[in-house]
Formats: sequence, structure tokens, C-alpha cells
Amino acid sequence: MQIEEQGAKTSDGAPIMKVRQALLKIEEDIQRMNVQIGVLEQSLMQAQLRERVSYATEAYGIA
Repeated sequence: MQIEEQGAKTSDGAPIMKVRQALLKIEEDIQRMNVQIGVLEQSLMQAQLRERVSYATEAYGIA
């Protein structure tokens, strides 16, 4: 009886499917985070550029 139960557990693909689903969710989360990182990087670069332009206009009296 115990051997049959052990055999049924090892042939059951449910744990593997759960792991695969978890991996897919993690991959989706990573993609979403990569997009968010890209947006933040773009915003930061724009802010830095605005700061440089502002500094240049003040330093050189450009209006």
C-alpha cells in the first residue's frame, strides 16, 4: 500500500505544474519590473537634462 502511494505521488504532475506556473509568474513580474525600471530611468534622464539646461541658462545668462 505504501509503495503504491509513493508511486502515485511521484507520477503526479501537479507539483511540477505548480512550479512551472510559479516560474511563469516570476518571469511576468520580472518583465513588468523591467518596464518600470525603464520608465524610471527615462524620467531620471529627463530630470537631469532639465537640470543641466537650467544650470546652463543661469550660468551663461541664456534666456
